[in-house]
Amino acid sequence: MGAIDGIDSHQRIGQYFTFFWRAKHPADLTLRLEYRQANLKNYVQARERYYPAARGNYTSEFAIVGDDYSQDGPITGMACGFDRKQCDRGFAPVQDMAIVKFPARVFDSKRSNWVY
Repeated sequence: MGAIDGIDSHQRIGQYFTFFWRAKHPADLTLRLEYRQANLKNYVQARERYYPAARGNYTSEFAIVGDDYSQDGPITGMACGFDRKQCDRGFAPVQDMAIVKFPARVFDSKRSNWVY
C-alpha cells in the first residue's frame, strides 16, 4: 500500500448509496437505481445489481464516482426499485427503504469526511 495520488483521489470523489433490503421468498431479482445528474438535465441513467434466487438480507451499494461524477455532476433525483424476472409486474419501487433526500451525502476525500 502506498500514498494516494491525485488520480486515486479523483476516482473516489462522488456519491455513494447503500440500500438494505430483504427478500422473504426466493426470486430472481434485479435492483435498479435510476438517477439524473445535474449536467445531464432530464437524461435518466440506470445501474443494476442482479441477485439470482435471492432470499434473506442483502446490502446493495452503488457508487457514482470518478469521471461519471466530475463530468456529469451531482445526482439531482433518483428512484430505486426491483425488476422481478419471474413475473410480469416490471419495475416495482422499493417501499421498505428510507427515502433519500437531496442533496445526498458526498464523500470528499480531500477533507476525508462526509459533506452534506
